[in-house]
Amino acid sequence: DFEGEDAELFFGRERLVEGLVGRLNRSRILFITGPSGSGKASLVRAGLIPAWKRGAPKALHSERWCYETMNRGREPLEALALAFSRLKSPDLANYFRGHVHEKNVLHECAESVLSGRKDQRFLLFVDQFEEIFTQINREEERLAFLNLFTNAVNLEKGRLILVFAMRSDFVSNCAAYPELNALLNQQSAFAQIGSMRPEELVSAIAQPALRVGLRVDPHLAAQIINDMQGEPGALPLMQFALKDLFDAQQAKGGLIALTLEDYLRHGGINKALERHADSAFAKLSESEQALARSIFGGLIEIGRGTQDTRRTALFDELVPANIKSEEVLTVVQKLADARLIITDEQAGVDTVTISHEKLIDAWPWLRK
Repeated sequence: DFEGEDAELFFGRERLVEGLVGRLNRSRILFITGPSGSGKASLVRAGLIPAWKRGAPKALHSERWCYETMNRGREPLEALALAFSRLKSPDLANYFRGHVHEKNVLHECAESVLSGRKDQRFLLFVDQFEEIFTQINREEERLAFLNLFTNAVNLEKGRLILVFAMRSDFVSNCAAYPELNALLNQQSAFAQIGSMRPEELVSAIAQPALRVGLRVDPHLAAQIINDMQGEPGALPLMQFALKDLFDAQQAKGGLIALTLEDYLRHGGINKALERHADSAFAKLSESEQALARSIFGGLIEIGRGTQDTRRTALFDELVPANIKSEEVLTVVQKLADARLIITDEQAGVDTVTISHEKLIDAWPWLRK
């Protein structure tokens, strides 16, 4: 994913970003939806927020705002508490934890991190919002989480602005929660990401390369666009294929150029990730491969009427009975080094998740 510091290398979504800035100027809540792999998080982090800081109406003084991203995870209330701890102090986080079931506590904590300036706002980006439906087992906790947002954004003079990124196949889940559904149905609050136009894809492929003096064969860009077949969720495959091609060229030394010939030799957009994943898996011993199967099994939520999704698991959950945790940790580290999974720390505990949901479809071994 692109981050805020990558804004200067984020191309191809300029028209969409301009439209989202306009929506944000009219609404205090924005749902950005799209298929898995359509680039929702990158759009917000490297597109919308930097563009808002640059081009928001001057009267809003967006450079004075507070900006925070709520990381993915299975404990969203704790993730919010940690966000307030980073923004102000552990005392504020503890206050939030102690009053989490009071309807105005999110508004109160947001106000506490802001100054007395009436033009200051707190923009909170909630990534992978669909995880409230897949990662939270207790309905009481899900309702508490949703009530915080719906109450805060409905307050007439509230200064909290909410941006959500959510997989489009989970939009229907919102219908079961009337207040959430009402927010989703606001005309300026809903935006769905579609496929990038060919000229936008050319810009996304070529412009970052040109910025660093890297030559890209025009025929390569045309072939990649053709291989993507207009699928909005294919962006991670495009990114991986280009990165894989760049790494191979860099290993050779000398002047780096991305060519169609080398791209086809590496298997193209549909085979690069599969080949890389198969190669990483083949390097594991037989016992490590068995552990890898178990690890991946714990990182996928089987869909019921929807696509399968990745899930965030505690490391301890991935340790089978009668297996030493050190053995599992070794395999986890090897899979992380191969960019197949991501390790993180949330609320003081180690968590593991699949690097991208597209991996489930793009890697036949994992899909099987």
